[in-house]
Amino acid sequence: MSCCLGWDHGPAGACCRSPTLGQHNAASPCPSASHVPCPLGVSKCLTKSFLVKCSPVLRTIVCHICDTSPSTSGAVSVRYVRTLTESQRHTLETLMKHDPSPRARARAHSILLSARRVTIKEIVKIYQVDRDTVSSWIKKWEQTGVESLYDKPRSGRPSKLTQEEKELAQHYIQEEPRCLKQVAERLSQKTAKRLSISSLKRLAKKARLRWKRVRKSLKSLRDPEEFAQCQRELEA
Repeated sequence: MSCCLGWDHGPAGACCRSPTLGQHNAASPCPSASHVPCPLGVSKCLTKSFLVKCSPVLRTIVCHICDTSPSTSGAVSVRYVRTLTESQRHTLETLMKHDPSPRARARAHSILLSARRVTIKEIVKIYQVDRDTVSSWIKKWEQTGVESLYDKPRSGRPSKLTQEEKELAQHYIQEEPRCLKQVAERLSQKTAKRLSISSLKRLAKKARLRWKRVRKSLKSLRDPEEFAQCQRELEA
């Protein structure tokens, strides 16, 4: 006998969850690894009025026991990553501790936690991300391995300047490093394209050009002989 929430009640009061909520299917096996007892200890089919009132509560209990989210298709998603080899575990631990990317470190740590039977719900609390995000980390790891821990490069907006125009802008920056406004004006007159100061700075950075603060000194104006004589007098 099965109730309207998908709990199949056997003769001894034991029950298991049917793959789809609201479906009568006494012959369907439990989707989890073992049969789960009915959370309310009900040994007979529940009444319709009781089900209408308590359906949200029972639905939450069922999902908590099976550690899964209710889905329209009735499928139970994978809760833990597949068993890791010693090589994979060592790689993940190394990346978690030493990788420069914080996202890669978080993903590697999440995979290790899942391998230790830490649920997705607990990983979500640790990293404050969405449940689907952690599920995608596990799924991508099982598909592509270490490559899934890193973000793929993004194309972004196409550059306004051609390669020749970029070289021209860098040449203007070298000629007038103290006044990027004039550089932007000269470039606009030459190419009919106006760039912001921040864009010019990025071009200079890619060309490995650096600004240094100018130090004013009178060293070049002093007489070396008089300077050496004064030093001798001070030392005497």
